[in-house]
Amino acid sequence: MENAHLRFGLLEYVRFTEKASTRIRLRVDRYIGEDRQAHLLSVFGMTRMLAQSRRPFTEKAAFNLIFPDEL
Repeated sequence: MENAHLRFGLLEYVRFTEKASTRIRLRVDRYIGEDRQAHLLSVFGMTRMLAQSRRPFTEKAAFNLIFPDEL
């Protein structure tokens, strides 16, 4: 499929502390939810990024979800 990457969204999580900053960006394949309440989120990326991507969910932190038509 030509230009298949154009159908993927983007999940971005940014966290700043006194000593360090963290920025995680993952491609989103599927999102099922109602407005801000997600029921299913399918992402992919490098192994290290996927391991760190659990942090926003376990800490109930905010993250940005950008849909393909907004890129």
